[in-house]
Amino acid sequence: MKNNIIKIFVVSAGALLFLTAAAKIISACGSVRVLQAPEPIFLLSYRGLLWILGIAELITAMWFFDVFSG
Repeated sequence: MKNNIIKIFVVSAGALLFLTAAAKIISACGSVRVLQAPEPIFLLSYRGLLWILGIAELITAMWFFDVFSG
């Protein structure tokens, strides 16, 4: 029972990560001028930062699905 609840939690967290990763990647493809502005902490453009974070979230979500699917 406890393992089933943990599996449901991890799979739902993976699904949320997948959705937010898709939103970040789609947003990075936009043509809004603010995406070209440098981000103050990492000094990357917001577009580049959205790409990096979106891909990192996508990899994490795929790992959750792979590890906890079986």
